[in-house]
Amino acid sequence: QLSVNADLEPDRLRPLLAQFGMERFIPPEFHENLRTRLTVSGSIAQLDSAVLNVDGDQGSVVHLRANGRNIRQWPNADLTADLDRFTLGNGSRQLLRSMVPAGTIMPARLTASAHMQVRNGSAQAKLDVDSDLGRLQGTAGASGLKAGMPDGISADLAIKGLRLQRFTGYTTVGLVSMSVKGQG
Repeated sequence: QLSVNADLEPDRLRPLLAQFGMERFIPPEFHENLRTRLTVSGSIAQLDSAVLNVDGDQGSVVHLRANGRNIRQWPNADLTADLDRFTLGNGSRQLLRSMVPAGTIMPARLTASAHMQVRNGSAQAKLDVDSDLGRLQGTAGASGLKAGMPDGISADLAIKGLRLQRFTGYTTVGLVSMSVKGQG
């Protein structure tokens, strides 16, 4: 079993990353200190459990659990992962903003949870994402996972209270809700 507990302070970590040419991973506007706990038990072939908890001092939260077998045979591994809690805090928002084009519409508030299972070359996910832009709930899947694109995909999603006016600028459009179902 491996356990790592660390307090990551971007202002102190940035100069170290710069020595390896990796400073782009922590933009200058990112100042959130992250209390990080990682516990892993098992091996590469048999991941008995992995738990990652990240709690930031400006609201960012990631609580993730996973376990699996036959990890080396990806994508034919047997893997289960639960994102128990994700909260977009100030620091994670700044990281995300540094990865998307300028002017991209970003939520001011976002929380999410998800459950994912990969088994025998197929993946299934259950999602619940809530933000000031709207809410997304449902399931998505992929089958025939190989090195490239999957052979098949499916989705059954509900979008509730989408604030379309934030994307279009038209104030005459109110909240939009819809169901999206697809298979291909």
